[in-house]
Amino acid sequence: MVNEAVLRDVGVKTSRRYPVAGAVEIKKGTYLWQFQTASGFEVSSAWTTSAAFVGFAHADKVATNTADTAITADKGGMYDLFASGAIPIGTLVKAVPRNSVMAATLADITSTYARVMGVTREMAANAETINVEVFA
Repeated sequence: MVNEAVLRDVGVKTSRRYPVAGAVEIKKGTYLWQFQTASGFEVSSAWTTSAAFVGFAHADKVATNTADTAITADKGGMYDLFASGAIPIGTLVKAVPRNSVMAATLADITSTYARVMGVTREMAANAETINVEVFA
């Protein structure tokens, strides 16, 4: 996976274990999305329109270890993330596919707030790394 999140400073960090399919590979720092299955909720690195951002993979999940059916997701703190589009300083951002963030719109904030994940602490042009304070 590319554009993994890099933790730069731990302010208030929360970690939580989520169920995940046993035969998947997920790299540390990958964005994790929660979605509903027939048996409850799982997380995945695959984005869907009904998925909610839950955090970044705390460690690598190895596909060959099928007995490992849980993964830890971290949130909170300062992260270096990959900008999708130009983003000004002090802007609320949302998690988007391909391990990126983009400026959140008013509609994102009012209707799909599950993807709004932090505020920028610097500005960035498209495809640049940007420092984001991720909400815990």
